[in-house]
Amino acid sequence: MELFSQFIDTCYGGNRSAAAAALDIDPSMVSRICSGKRKVSPALAERIEQITSGRYTKEAFIWPENNNSDDAQSAAFVAENNS
Repeated sequence: MELFSQFIDTCYGGNRSAAAAALDIDPSMVSRICSGKRKVSPALAERIEQITSGRYTKEAFIWPENNNSDDAQSAAFVAENNS
């Protein structure tokens, strides 16, 4: 899942283990989601939204076909957290 990988790159510098720890999931689940073998569950999407203070919304993960602002979300999150 592209948005999930973008979330990990943006928030954890691509460190899947750190993302797994922050999300309280097994690192193998992170790998399966990144490879497209699994989808982000609603509960996981909710945790991502909480961790990012809403910069990555649960709806963006649950209904990715309705999400056209991946790059804008990422850029806004990076800008706020690097200032």
